[in-house]
Amino acid sequence: MKAHKVLPERAPLDMPRHRVNEPGQALRQHSIPFFTSFSTVLSRLFILLVTVGLSVYGIREMHGVLSTNSITSLQWVFLCLFSLNFIWISFAFSQALLGFLINLKPRIIKKAETEPNFKTAILFPVYKEEPGRIVAAIKAMREDLLKQAPGKYAFFILSDTNQANAWLAEEKAFIELFETQNEDCPVYYRRRANNQERKAGNIAHWVSNWGGAYEAMIVLDADSLMSAQSMLTLSRRLAAAPGVGLIQTLPTLISASSLYGKLQQFANHCFGPIYAEGLAAWHGLSSNFWGHNAIIRTRAFAESCSLPILPGKAPFGGHILSHDFIEAALLRRVGWG
Repeated sequence: MKAHKVLPERAPLDMPRHRVNEPGQALRQHSIPFFTSFSTVLSRLFILLVTVGLSVYGIREMHGVLSTNSITSLQWVFLCLFSLNFIWISFAFSQALLGFLINLKPRIIKKAETEPNFKTAILFPVYKEEPGRIVAAIKAMREDLLKQAPGKYAFFILSDTNQANAWLAEEKAFIELFETQNEDCPVYYRRRANNQERKAGNIAHWVSNWGGAYEAMIVLDADSLMSAQSMLTLSRRLAAAPGVGLIQTLPTLISASSLYGKLQQFANHCFGPIYAEGLAAWHGLSSNFWGHNAIIRTRAFAESCSLPILPGKAPFGGHILSHDFIEAALLRRVGWG
């Protein structure tokens, strides 16, 4: 099919996959020391003090309510469960409060941005998804990128679909993208016959075969939609921070249809930015990766994030499922922010 003829020449980047007796990265290894900024230390201290203060107050008050008479065994169980929940809620509140306080003051220092001198790949890992939705999303993003950043980005649809009727439907739908191909923002399609290691293996296969041609990659989900301005900002901030290996965006819900979905969407848009501001403040350069909607320095990922295959039976052995959390830790361990 025409879909298979649009891949560019391979630009290999070594990211070997390993067997049990050849681990990709030893997970039990001492961290390399790294610098933590003073503002990050203050933010962590704030989170600690607020969490401990609220937790002590709340648990003491609940204990006072229960101890008006002798506390029964069932009430002790209730108090323990209440304490665990209240500590967690206090921790979440402290992060939101920190973000709220940060947002009260105007930003005097803007985050550094530099016009990138590299091309960024936009990766769309898919597995038996609705192809029409993917086509619509890529068309919208490509049109936006052609206006604002021609020649700076390329799309890669990385399919792990392994059912014949599903991948034939994919190719039939994606041909529309190739018929309107534009070299200033090309779209490529690749389907793996063997979807080993699921999404982590899908990304690793692309990095190993084509990653060398791209300084950075923006990893999206099959239902992601990102503006050209957001992509440009990600690329510029990565270019301005040579010590940073990954920048995670804050995804927000759009076009929810159910009542519950609309409530989540409302909360996400109202409170999400404040909570994320607090989260970013105390995480500093040791933040996390949520597996999508983030830009990653390709070579840093290739050199740091080859995952081991754990010994034993699933779910405690075999391929790592929560790969994104591990990949963030592996990047940080070797010094990338």
